[in-house]
Amino acid sequence: MKKFMRTAVAMICMLSISVGSAGMVVYAAGENQQKSVYYEEYKKIVEEVSSDTDVELTLLPAEDFADEDWRTPDEFEKIVKAFAMAEIAVNKNDDMADLVSETRYAVTASKNVSFTVENTADIMIKIKADFSTQYHAERQYISMVSNISSSKATDTGTWQETGSNYLLIDAGRTAQISVSGNISYGGVSQEKIITVEFYCGATGGVS
Repeated sequence: MKKFMRTAVAMICMLSISVGSAGMVVYAAGENQQKSVYYEEYKKIVEEVSSDTDVELTLLPAEDFADEDWRTPDEFEKIVKAFAMAEIAVNKNDDMADLVSETRYAVTASKNVSFTVENTADIMIKIKADFSTQYHAERQYISMVSNISSSKATDTGTWQETGSNYLLIDAGRTAQISVSGNISYGGVSQEKIITVEFYCGATGGVS
């Protein structure tokens, strides 16, 4: 009798595990099917928003989507539109004060550029460079810019730099630095060229 009871309990346990596993498989299959349907809608939305805003947007591959990127098509459309029209602002960085008492011939300075996606997200890119200065006509001027880099300064979104360059203007008082790259948020990416200006003070401080 005891042997029979043990066998019956074992069979019930195995049956429970099988039913549970089958439920998980069915749930996963249903979730994947829903994502496939959504992704097809996302393609149409990205194409339409790109056309309406004249901003070239690219839908990320489905496998690159984070869990929070899977939204209903209506919610996704709102995010994509806001991302295409994100407000861009350059924030002064006080790593190097402009008014320094001693003369500087080599300094490092940076500035942050923020992309504000309505009230949803604030993606910040930090642009950093080394500046060489030289003395001329009773003040310091920028003579060269090197080691230009850009990186994401917030947890939101992604940034991948593809290139950089600089231009000296205002007789060397100002360096105009441009970085290009791909910024992504919410499952969509766009190419951006970010340009910031760094000013050289009379004693070589760059801000």
